Amino acid sequence: MATAGDVGRPKAALMSSFPQLAGPLSELNELWWYEGGTSKRRSCAITQVLGALEPRSSCQRRVNEFNRWISARPEKFIVCFGHCMFWEMFTKEAKMKNCDVLVRYW
Repeated sequence: MATAGDVGRPKAALMSSFPQLAGPLSELNELWWYEGGTSKRRSCAITQVLGALEPRSSCQRRVNEFNRWISARPEKFIVCFGHCMFWEMFTKEAKMKNCDVLVRYW
C-alpha cells in the first residue's frame, strides 16, 4: 500500500517521550508496526528506514481487529488518530485530507 508503509517509534522511545502513557504503552510490542516482506532492512521511524510496505490484506486484518476492539469499548467518547489509508479502509469512504476530522457514532 502506498502510505501504509508508515512506521513508528519503538515502544521504549514512546515511553521515554510520553511517560504519562507508560501503562497503555506497556501493552505494545517493542516493534509494533508491520515488518513483513522480504526486505532485510528493518523499518523504523528513528532510523528513517522503510524496508517493507504493508500489503492491503494485512492492513485489512488490522482494520478488522481495531473495529472489534473499539466496538467492545465501554467509553462513550473515543478520540483516535491515524493515517488516511487505515481510515479509508475502516470507514469505506473517500480519502480524508491531511488533519481531517471524522466523527463516527456506534
